[in-house]
Amino acid sequence: MKTKFWKMFNVVVGISSVPLVFLIIFFSGDKQFGWVSNLSLAIVFLFGLIGGVRGFIIYVIQRQPGPLSNYLKPRQPISNFKRYLLILSLSVSCLAMAFFVYGVQFLINGGGDIQVNTGTSFFIPKPGEYTLWASSENLNDTNISTLASQLQIAQDQDNQIVQRQPLLMQAVYQRNGEKFLAVCNFQFLTSGSNHLWTLDKQGEEKIILNRSTSLGLVFLTLFSFLVGFSSMLFSVYLVWSGQVVFQAQD
Repeated sequence: MKTKFWKMFNVVVGISSVPLVFLIIFFSGDKQFGWVSNLSLAIVFLFGLIGGVRGFIIYVIQRQPGPLSNYLKPRQPISNFKRYLLILSLSVSCLAMAFFVYGVQFLINGGGDIQVNTGTSFFIPKPGEYTLWASSENLNDTNISTLASQLQIAQDQDNQIVQRQPLLMQAVYQRNGEKFLAVCNFQFLTSGSNHLWTLDKQGEEKIILNRSTSLGLVFLTLFSFLVGFSSMLFSVYLVWSGQVVFQAQD
């Protein structure tokens, strides 16, 4: 009975973990549905707590053999060549994972938000394409194109208009529980001070800018994760291949 229960528990955890993580991220900070994120986080924590307690009781207190005990036996220490290869593999894994974390952070918040107020100068630290987001109770998909046509950004130095580009698809951005709708993209050729102005003010929208996510960065972030994870698995294999050997169970 206990064995069937734990098998069913592992199946439930395996199937529900990914959807729960998605709910945690998607509804995090949402004013209306933030409880969904909190509840999902509590369920994931409960899964981990139950599994950890069970593992501690079985493998520490009861001293039962581990799941790999029937397939492993001692072997000689790793050679110098494998040791150097292990150092290289760990270094590659750390660098790739560090870039992966940076890439994920950039994909989430565009490298940092820039608060923009009408008629007030703001600074663009790096050239590139930036997405303009607006938050307002009166803002929706219908009038967002109207708002986009009313907004202009000009450089402070020579008052040159910054090129505006349409959106390929509508997107929603959440920050501190507040939702922002993507309005349009602006292509900044140089860094420097700029100012925003409107042709016909349509309410008190809160406006922010952040660097647009490129498709190349998405693939590069995914590639860095694959490289880092593969290097980590290869490091584990090098350690095991030098100290233990897999043996088929009779």
